[in-house]
Formats: sequence, structure tokens, C-alpha cells
Amino acid sequence: MIGSNLFSCGPARSRSKLSPSYLAVVPLLKGVIYRHSDEVELLLEGEEPDTISRVFAAPTPTIKTPLRRMTVEQVKHLLQDYDSQPDSSDDTDPPSTKREPPTPAVPPDPGADPPPNNKKQQTKTSVAPTGAETTETPTSEEPTGAGTIKTERKIYRPPLKSKYRKPELADDTLDGMEALFTNFGSSLRKATGPLPPRDDLIKFDANLHDTELSKNIRWHACPEEHQPAVLSIIKDYWDVFCAKGIRRHIRGFTYMDAGYWQIETEEASRDRLAFFVPNGKLQWTVMPMGALNAHAVFVAMMAVLQEEWLAAATKAGLKQCGSQVIVDDILLWAASVRVLLEFFLIVLNVLQKYRATLKLKKSQFITLRCEFVGIDLVPGGRSPAQTKYRAFREIPSPASFADLRMLIGMFGFYQTWLQNNEVRISPWRKLQSLQPKPGSVSIFDEAELLSAHWDNACQELLPELKEEILSGPVLARPDPNRRFYIKTDWSRLGMGAVLLQADGSPESKKAEARERAGGRCEFERSRTQLRPRPIAFISRRTT
Repeated sequence: MIGSNLFSCGPARSRSKLSPSYLAVVPLLKGVIYRHSDEVELLLEGEEPDTISRVFAAPTPTIKTPLRRMTVEQVKHLLQDYDSQPDSSDDTDPPSTKREPPTPAVPPDPGADPPPNNKKQQTKTSVAPTGAETTETPTSEEPTGAGTIKTERKIYRPPLKSKYRKPELADDTLDGMEALFTNFGSSLRKATGPLPPRDDLIKFDANLHDTELSKNIRWHACPEEHQPAVLSIIKDYWDVFCAKGIRRHIRGFTYMDAGYWQIETEEASRDRLAFFVPNGKLQWTVMPMGALNAHAVFVAMMAVLQEEWLAAATKAGLKQCGSQVIVDDILLWAASVRVLLEFFLIVLNVLQKYRATLKLKKSQFITLRCEFVGIDLVPGGRSPAQTKYRAFREIPSPASFADLRMLIGMFGFYQTWLQNNEVRISPWRKLQSLQPKPGSVSIFDEAELLSAHWDNACQELLPELKEEILSGPVLARPDPNRRFYIKTDWSRLGMGAVLLQADGSPESKKAEARERAGGRCEFERSRTQLRPRPIAFISRRTT
């Protein structure tokens, strides 16, 4: 493909007076002009790009610069003049002979005469007297240096057919379901219409379920004045808490490949979840853990349920309440116990509608200290979970690079509570970079390498970080309705910052109000004045 407006030409001349370059170019232009806007786009069929570029860059006697531009009208005029002029070549050529002008590989001599005809090179045999040698002398009718350019032939390679065959599945008819999260596939599906009322609810029976209730309920630090109300709710929604309900499928959802125990699998997908036992082969009818998309599908389903109970809470007029869901852990919060219990009833109603269940043994109700994903929620803020204290106390010095990665990751999870954590553990990071490539050395050589570089500085840092976690630091819980402050510092080795917010004392609130009205910040002006509470510590290495 040659770009538009390639070259410009001079006054039209007869074909016999055209230069050799034009004789080679003009026949290639015939039938290959395409109109593109107000310009010309030339496609030289059958020619290689290097041939085209050499032809169009050849200078001519009349134009001293390389051929560059030609408009639509100039091309048409040149072609009409070329066809209308008689051929000045050999008059004895029959009219039906087709002219095939050569494509010069090398630009011809500007001073050379035009070729008399377009015939291909012929050979002439001369007969010599007896005893003389017979020779063949070429009689070429082409300009000197003319000829065709041979290009390498491309080898045809047919596409290989894939030997992989997808497993045969039943026809996908949706059957009253609609795909959720269509941007990420259509594996998880939800019923399109409203679910019918349940007729299989498990009602609490004291004679049948008292033993199970007393065995599984955990009051923890729930205040005694709230225990009767919580117990009444559990009995009213016993279908959500009982062990028998766990063995039934969640309704309204279906999944094609994998998921968790209560989500039913499609009939056509159960072959993918087959496994062997000593007496044969079995298939999962519900989604087990460990399948490829189990985690993602369960999270997607919980997102749908959370959206429904939040909408129901808004419709009921509940304010200052909410929920946090991480996989199968649910945290409910509210500004008062009354609102919290009303919100709890709405969540249970949604779970009961879809036949989802909760494990009573793991549930905590209205406690002053609640653990959620490794963090203890206390009235004053957030703290590292006390259940992790024993693990921190028993952490030994790393014996392998895998242990070192575990050590860095464990303290990294709680780096929000550790000042300048990344800067302080830089010796561990440098030591981690010495790890050999997997399989290059034995585990014993790897342990010796780590032991040789684990110096006193690395060892002294370990109990220091342990003590900071075990001291139970409490970070303030952020309030989005109040002002935030950030304090930073940096050096050649690293940079650090701390996110701050004023406490709830009357003095802090008055100072914050004066600052919001246009006054200056009154926090940390001196050691005796107001000091905000830290929310999170941040650190990064710069080397």
C-alpha cells in the first residue's frame, strides 16, 4: 500500500516521449486508483513493497527530485494521455499483442533512449563455418539494468487444529434464572421472579431443640439485660441457626461449576466435581470448597444478599446502622442496641427467605470486644486481636526463607499499629533478596545461608516488634463526619506518616469548630495543648 498523493507530474506528453520511469509507473497505475476523500490511494497489485518504493523514488530527466505527489485529476489526465497516443515501438507488432513493460530493479540511466518496444529478451543463434564454435548472443530490447526482482516465497503453513475438547454439557436454558455479574461470566444465577413463600420452615420446639440451643449458644460478654431479647430472636428464626438447615440448599441461586456447601450445582457440571473413593466414584451435588471459582461465587452471592438487606433497612427507616461482609463473616453495627436488634431481624429475614444459615456456635451478640478478621473492635477503637497474642509470643527466629516471608507478612498485616514498620524491617527485606532460585539448592543449604546472614540486628528487631503488638495498641476508629489530619516525616532511608483525628472531648470539638470557621489549627501547637489520636501509621522505604 502506497500513501496518497505520491507524486506530481509535468505537462502531459505522448507515450513515446515519456521517460523510462514513467513507462514503468504508468501501466502499474491502470486499474489501481481508489478514491479516498479528495486524495488518491494507490495499490500496486502483485508488487512487493521494496519494488514499489524503488520505482516511485526514481528521479526522471524532467523532474530532478524524487516523484512525490499526484492529485486525482493529474492521474486521470496522465492515464488518458497514455492510452490515446500511438505506440512508437515496432510497427510490425500485431495490435493484439499485450504490452508488458518491465519493472526496473535499478533506476535507468536518465540519458538513455527510451526502449523501442516492450518485448522480452530474446537470444539469437549464429551459425559459423565448419570447425568454428557456435555461440549465442543476447539481443535485449530492454534498457540496461532492467529486470524483475525475485522475492522469497512465503511458506504456507495450515493452522493446526486444537485437540482440546470441551466437556459436553446440557443445553443452557436458564429456566427462570438470570445471570448475575454478566461482565465476569454467567456462572452464578439468580431467580428472575419473586420466590414463593417457604413451606418448609423449621420451627423451634423446646422438646427437640433445647439441647442443641444450649450446646451451641455463646453469650461471651453480652450484657445480661439484652440476652432475653437475643434469645427470643434466635428461637423465632431457628430455621437460620439449626444444624438441620445447613444440610439444605440455598434457594434462588444456582451455580454451574463450584461454590460452597449450600449452593446446588447444575446437573451438567457435576462431572467436573467427581472424585474417587475406595468403592467407586462420587459427585458433589453441592459446591465444595477448593473448586476453582468457589470463593468468587460465594462472595458474589453474599454481595447480592447484603444489597437486599441494606435496601430493606433503608425502606424501614433505620439510620446509623450498617454491615460489613468478608466472604462468610458478617458484622452488624448500629448507633444503639434498639436499632441494632431491628437491623438484625431484617438480616435474618433475608437469610431465611433464601434458606441460608448461620452457625450459632460462632455467633457473638452485643459484646464489648469483638474480633473480626484478625482485629478486635473495642469501644475505644481497633486493636490487634487478642487471640493472636499466643502466636506472636511463640514466633521463633526463622529457619528458612519461607519462615522469613511468613514473619514479614505477619507483622505486615498489623503494620497499621507499628510506627515506621517498613523502614525498621529493611534488614529483613535485604536478607529476603538473598534467597536462591527455587530448586537451585537443598533446604539444608538454604537454612545455612539464612543462618549465616541472620545477625544481631535482625534478631534484636524481632522481640521489639513483638512487644509493640502484645502491648495492645488501640487506634482510633475513624469518623467520616469529622476532620482528618496527617503528619509526615521523611529522610534518606524512608518516609513515614500518621493519620490523625481529634478525640471526642469537649475541648477538641470546640477547637475543631473554631478551625472549621476559619481559625488556625490548635492541635499539637505545644505539648500541653490538644493532641489528636492516631488512626493509622504509614511507612515506606526510599532505598
